[in-house]
Amino acid sequence: MNALEMIDLTVGYIDPHASIPGIGKGPTMPSLWQDGYELTFPSMHPEYVLDIVLNGIVVYSTNVSETTTTVILPSWLSGEYELLLYPEDCSYYFYGVISL
Repeated sequence: MNALEMIDLTVGYIDPHASIPGIGKGPTMPSLWQDGYELTFPSMHPEYVLDIVLNGIVVYSTNVSETTTTVILPSWLSGEYELLLYPEDCSYYFYGVISL
């Protein structure tokens, strides 16, 4: 991958029985771009835990502070992975697929 591509994210709920916000009050979908092993976040975002998952197993995890705009993934990752973003203190998460 040699060009900046937006990662298509979907929202998931950690506890499906937790109260879900009313219409128009759901989680704000983050913007996240990928260029090879580099992930780019917008300048303003909540703190996240970022997990890279293969076949249900977390193979890489890192914290992404509110001020971090770039995360470089390890070069030993190769193939297609599920990317999970967990905002701090939330009952939901965001997920998508990335290829490395």
